[in-house]
Amino acid sequence: FGSPGFVAATRDGRVLLGQRSDRVSDSGWWDVFGGGVEPGELPRDAATRELAEEAGIRWADVSARPIKIQRSYAIYLGEVPVEVETRINWESSDARWFDPGRLPARVLPRAVAAVREVRSWR
Repeated sequence: FGSPGFVAATRDGRVLLGQRSDRVSDSGWWDVFGGGVEPGELPRDAATRELAEEAGIRWADVSARPIKIQRSYAIYLGEVPVEVETRINWESSDARWFDPGRLPARVLPRAVAAVREVRSWR
């Protein structure tokens, strides 16, 4: 299985994206938080671990279904009541909450697709 991602969304539909730092591929582009699956780890668990490592957001339970975006890539959705504060690591240079209709110009296609799915899922 490929790299799973995680979309945190507020009840009113705002989504959290991270801007990739100059220390990773696709530098400067906005993306969902995510990464590789460790041996013996479920994709859902990898997505929540990556959200904690990259954005400082801990997710005890992800009950939402995965949103399939690309072959071998799944994105999981979790809802928060309001925008929570992030603590990004070296993989991101910024993290912000966006209105799905007002995304920045440089968003990776998988993140754009994920945001579309979040909007249709609500």
